[in-house]
Amino acid sequence: MTGESLIATLGIQPQVVTLVLDELRRRGFGIGRVAVIHTDDSKEPMRGCVSRLRTEFEVHYSAPEQLEAEFIPIDGITDILTEEDAGVEPSCQRND
Repeated sequence: MTGESLIATLGIQPQVVTLVLDELRRRGFGIGRVAVIHTDDSKEPMRGCVSRLRTEFEVHYSAPEQLEAEFIPIDGITDILTEEDAGVEPSCQRND
């Protein structure tokens, strides 16, 4: 596959990757390869995000030429969904 590459980080909004890809192509960039860097996809919500993006690439980016997509997990890094996941103390609560 020839052309330019897009390197994207995947959060819990997989449509952001395809929106950027579509806009770059609309502006004339010949994106033929996408490298998607993401956190651990063995658990939700990242598992579903990676799955949806893979399906999107296979279904909507296969013609006239297959888009080359590579998914690159960051080993040992999981999503931070709560303050506890981030290792911070819970926010102070007001006592009214």
